[in-house]
Amino acid sequence: SLLLLLPSLLHLPHLSFCFECISSASTFISRVSPPLPPPPPHLSGIFHKSSLPEMERFISLKTAVSDLEEAEGRLFELTDSLGTQFEQVDTYFNSNYGTLKMRNMPPSPEGQLISTSLISSEGGQRLIQNMTTVIDDVESLRETLGVSLGERGTVSKSRRVFLLPDARIYLDDVKGIGRYLEILVAILPLSPGKNESGEDLARRRTYEIAAALNISKDSSVAKSYIELLCPLDRQAQRS
Repeated sequence: SLLLLLPSLLHLPHLSFCFECISSASTFISRVSPPLPPPPPHLSGIFHKSSLPEMERFISLKTAVSDLEEAEGRLFELTDSLGTQFEQVDTYFNSNYGTLKMRNMPPSPEGQLISTSLISSEGGQRLIQNMTTVIDDVESLRETLGVSLGERGTVSKSRRVFLLPDARIYLDDVKGIGRYLEILVAILPLSPGKNESGEDLARRRTYEIAAALNISKDSSVAKSYIELLCPLDRQAQRS
């Protein structure tokens, strides 16, 4: 049968020569074949280093700062730090749900695209959900989103970041509206043996940090910077 003859056929000189030809041809093609073409120029620099969007849910409490020296002193006592300073420019775009902003930290061309949703607001605290995507070229994507959605406004601020093991604290000097302090405590999955939910733990921790900084819930600010700087009714009048 053919199966019995196959071993002997594989040793025939002409078949061996054919196999060698195929192998040589494959090697030649792999060496001379050009690599895959790069992405189009208008897209190559925008999302090259981007990761998938990262989602974070946290409790926020924000208040205006009337005495900068006192705020700095209490922050140093709490965090044993003078904070790390960043310059940030946030460009907000029109959005039907929550806010959408492009964050740039000059002089770096890189930045973040951040979608923020306010889930609830009670007792001076806000439950917020962020989705953040890192981007390479802020200006290119800002122009595209500006054409598609329209820009709502820009918030420029100098931000000092203070870190605790379970929280971030921002001391912001916002152009046009003054100084603010914001506490952010991430909502983590419930650990075994805990009777409180992750949200309840974050809310309690936020109040503890606020107390240490001498911040009362009655002094909290429920609006975002873009809402304080550029209210929707004022934006509608400009349109």
